[in-house]
Formats: sequence, C-alpha cells, structure tokens
Amino acid sequence: MKRDFIAQAVKMKGFLTRRNIRLECFTKPATPATIKFNHVFSRGLIMQRITDANLQALVDRINRETGMPMKSYDVPKNDAEHAMYRGARVPQAGNYHLSWAYGGVSLHRMSLAPGCSGISDVFSCGHVKKRELYDMMHAFLRGLDATRAAVAA
Repeated sequence: MKRDFIAQAVKMKGFLTRRNIRLECFTKPATPATIKFNHVFSRGLIMQRITDANLQALVDRINRETGMPMKSYDVPKNDAEHAMYRGARVPQAGNYHLSWAYGGVSLHRMSLAPGCSGISDVFSCGHVKKRELYDMMHAFLRGLDATRAAVAA
C-alpha cells in the first residue's frame, strides 16, 4: 500500500521535507491518494533503511530456526577433517549465508553433502537489492512458521 503512494509521489515529482513530513511542489492538484500519502508519512511510517546488520540478523534467525550451523566455515573438529582440509577451515553443511556480487546481495545455502560440494541460491533470483532480499527473507520465515503451525495442528 505504501509503495503505491511512493510511486505516485515519484510520478508527481513531489518533494518530501523531513521536518514537516509533508509533500510539496506537486505538479498535479491534490487527490485522495496524495492526501492518504501525506497521512501515512505524518504518522511516522517512513520506510526504514535496510543495513547489512539487518540482513545478517535475518540470516542468523533462519539458521537458528532451521537448526543449521551459524558459521559458514569452522575449524576442523577431528583428525579426519584436519587431514582432508589440510588444517584449513571446514565448510559447514546446510549453512545459510549472504553472498555479495554485482552491486546486490543474495541468500545462499551450502549443500547438505559432507564437505559441502557446492552452494545454491535459495530464491533462485540472483543478486538483488537489499530491500528485495529483506522482504523475501521475511516471507521465507513466515513460510517456515506456517509450515510448523500446519504440522503441529
């Protein structure tokens, strides 16, 4: 709903002042939609900035709720792992982590095979803007909650 108002403001080339939180300099007369847009912004519902820390917190929550390791790589735990990886860090199977490339970010998951033979893009959408990934990860968490609720019922 807010996106519609924001898109309309951009189309009308409005100017948002932070102090008064109101739109000025419209090229079109006020419509019910612009009045509603002003009301939404006056109530403090301004969109928050998505930071790297916000995304990492969601990744940690996904790992915690799915029971996957929190770190992508860890130190070898036994002699076999130490010999296999020659003392290097060991990939943690099933871990969800962020991948940064092409000016965007993506949620990746390490394979469940021992030794982690690769990764997969969880949403199969490539690297996207932070806001898009933030919304997709929230939808993913809501899906996990809904699945748990359906299984429990």
